[in-house]
Amino acid sequence: IKKFSDEIVLILTCARTESGNLETDKVFGLITRPLDWNFIFEQSVYHGISPLVYNNLNKIDKKGLIPLEMFYKLKERYDIALIRNIFLYEELRFLLDILYNAGIKAIPIKGVILTELLYFNIGFRETADLDILVSPEDLLLVEKLISQIGYKKHLTEYSENYYRLYHYHMPYERTDKYGRQFFCEIHWALSLPRPNIILFPDIWKNASMQKVNDMSVLCLSPEGMFFSLITQLRRHNRPF
Repeated sequence: IKKFSDEIVLILTCARTESGNLETDKVFGLITRPLDWNFIFEQSVYHGISPLVYNNLNKIDKKGLIPLEMFYKLKERYDIALIRNIFLYEELRFLLDILYNAGIKAIPIKGVILTELLYFNIGFRETADLDILVSPEDLLLVEKLISQIGYKKHLTEYSENYYRLYHYHMPYERTDKYGRQFFCEIHWALSLPRPNIILFPDIWKNASMQKVNDMSVLCLSPEGMFFSLITQLRRHNRPF
């Protein structure tokens, strides 16, 4: 039977928000062995779980068994994720206030809302931008509202027509008065329309308002969240 390497077992064991005695003992036993810490760091970063790996190692390693340089590299990833997500959370609140006050149903997907609902610690999941799902008939109004606060289309190498015909969101960006850049993707669907259109007819019917910290947010059902993540994996192919 083919075994996972000690490095992969360590990553998998640390890829959780809470560790019981069994996981703690397993991790402690692993870090007493010779490990390729560069591989552990690179794979943790690639799969977006370095904050979780850091959190669990930080609680377990009481004897300095992790190379200090690697420990601080993991800590830096956690600190960056925490700070970025705090800013993104406030930006999301800003955007949702505008959209909800205009009577637009808007559902934040993935990102900091998912982090709060599933991880219960805003620093545990690396997030790069904001994703908001709206009804196709509200797209023009949403674009008008967010353009009034400084958001502009961020089209990179693709045309606007390409996004509208072959994509499922439109990317926007803005820079605030402090020079911080925010990226927001306004979705009208949860999946690329290729090779086939995948329909989720009950997405809006099953969505509900939830209290996330101090913010009332329209959220996908657990099933909707699950399918949104599956379609995201379909696009980006991140196995973990």
